[in-house]
Amino acid sequence: MIELTIDNINIATDYGCRMLKGTLAELLSPASAKSVSVTDWPEVDGVDPDLANFSLAARSFELPIYAPNDTAYAALLNALKVNNGVHTIGVTDTPISINTRITGLNVERQMRFYTLMVAFTEDNPNYSGTPSAGGRDLGYKLDGVPLGNYGIDVLKGTEHSVFTPSKAKRNLTIESALSGGQIYDAAGGLVLAQKSCRLRLRIIKPISNAINSYYAFLHDLTRQGSHILTATGGGLTRSFNVYYKIGRVTDCTLIQDKLWIEFEIELEQYKGYAGD
Repeated sequence: MIELTIDNINIATDYGCRMLKGTLAELLSPASAKSVSVTDWPEVDGVDPDLANFSLAARSFELPIYAPNDTAYAALLNALKVNNGVHTIGVTDTPISINTRITGLNVERQMRFYTLMVAFTEDNPNYSGTPSAGGRDLGYKLDGVPLGNYGIDVLKGTEHSVFTPSKAKRNLTIESALSGGQIYDAAGGLVLAQKSCRLRLRIIKPISNAINSYYAFLHDLTRQGSHILTATGGGLTRSFNVYYKIGRVTDCTLIQDKLWIEFEIELEQYKGYAGD
């Protein structure tokens, strides 16, 4: 049975407390990207982003912890208060190790037990893992690497999001009080706007392999600079210039000795259809 650790201390064996449902999903939810500066040229597809300074924002999450009695609650509270609330959060038998600080604490007492909702912030999120192949990539690649090499299955709905065309930019227009309607510049042809696309993904592997593969994918996806997403759908294969925007874990379940992680990754496509 996996358990939450605080500064490498197992809260179940040392304090008599335990993590509640949803803890793993909170711990695995990825950080979002900081806002990217862009230049939106009216005559060019998409936008020109400044990816030289790409970085992740601080990540905040909440962990629900159950304390069965006054003694367990007091022991856990004392542990949370040491070192000015700066702690390393982990989970036994997994590669999870997150350097955090406590930013909030709510406690609810019911009869003799307590439920603590502890808010943490990871100021400098980063990812490192070793991929474990075996997923169904379905023609999707990141910088030329099939997603199946990370053990990733691509779920239904991804193709629609990726291949939905960008909206058209509004033509440059001139309003005139001397004539009806407006004058617009169509000389440059149809110009496409920036577009977000959402990947719906899944990893099902033994818990250590699942988290390592997941972290390896996040590491490659969130590193500085642009990326190429290649996708096959409807008999066509296209490549898109993209950068990472945000992600979330939608399902995280232990099934016997395997961890089932479903997650969504939102990417910003920034130059229309790359290569068109």
